[in-house]
Amino acid sequence: MSGKDDVPVVSEHEPKRMEYRRLGRTNLKISAIVAGEMHAPMLHERAFELGVNYWHKMGDKIALPELFAKRDRDSFYCDMVIDTLDKDGAIAQFEWGLKNSGLEMIDFIKVHSLYANAEDVKRGEGIFQAFEQLKKQGKTRFLSAAQHGNTAEVLTACIESGHFDAVQPNFNVFSHDKMHKMIALAKKHDVGVICKKVMIGGGRNWERRPEVKKRVEKYLDSETTLGQSLIKWVLAVPGVTAVVPFMKNLEQLEEDVAAGFRAEKITLGSAPNQRALSIFAAGLSDDYCRSCGECVSVCPRGIAVPDIFRYTMYYVGYAEPDRARKMYQDLSPAQTADQCNNCGDCESACPHGLPIRNKLQEAHGLLA
Repeated sequence: MSGKDDVPVVSEHEPKRMEYRRLGRTNLKISAIVAGEMHAPMLHERAFELGVNYWHKMGDKIALPELFAKRDRDSFYCDMVIDTLDKDGAIAQFEWGLKNSGLEMIDFIKVHSLYANAEDVKRGEGIFQAFEQLKKQGKTRFLSAAQHGNTAEVLTACIESGHFDAVQPNFNVFSHDKMHKMIALAKKHDVGVICKKVMIGGGRNWERRPEVKKRVEKYLDSETTLGQSLIKWVLAVPGVTAVVPFMKNLEQLEEDVAAGFRAEKITLGSAPNQRALSIFAAGLSDDYCRSCGECVSVCPRGIAVPDIFRYTMYYVGYAEPDRARKMYQDLSPAQTADQCNNCGDCESACPHGLPIRNKLQEAHGLLA
């Protein structure tokens, strides 16, 4: 899939600098690379230096008032996660996060994976009321939605509702046709798209399949890493505004941000990187959960399969075992992997052929 309509043509001799893209009808020009949950202040300082101007999860995962307060407020944008649809609860959570951030305004309220299906979007009036109240007070400007499960259906409903100015889907080389159609719909409705989980779980996750890594590296061009190829692939999809890649240290920050520089070639169709990504996708196809939700719809016990696999990714790929275990413990006991009765319905329903039962056993061993 070519992104030539969205990616500017630049000279190879132009100095490397960040590319900025219009985030849908918000008309904000944001960096192609968005900063995520980096804990060291120096990483955020370096991100500013490299041209990053959007931060997600401000106030909760990112609370560095002494760093951001000294910046011109017009020089960066940010969003805040809200994890309740209740009006009063959402306002209280926002006010706490706003105070914690040290800022006077958060650009986006982000509804974070609260909808199970399209109908839930229609029933979430409380969050819309909270947003309108906070917007009138000048404390926020836009509404966005991030989603982890049943993503295509839910975000399609969010886009069609007219309430949301931007969406944040999990999107990468493994994403299915419904996800591509959802992003095309966002473009049609002028809704901005910031993609998460573009790195397929991060480098530590890839290391589990050394035979795949070896074949992939054989085809990558000498100037592009696998991570950069994954980022470039997503940025080349029409309708995608920016990505939130995996960045936990200075080396990863420098590498990932370089993939968003305008003078870097978006080497896709005819480049060796395309062959490398094809090998990568084929090699990990039976290992990566796309969070489509087909398994959950047929599971007689309602086990939270996509969520459990996502927590495993945090444990293995992100090297965050405490976070992963805490999230697993927060599941209802009826939803955990040890409730599996080995019926196999999930594997019959999985369109990607994942060995779900074995992966659930492995996940419970790590997370329980």
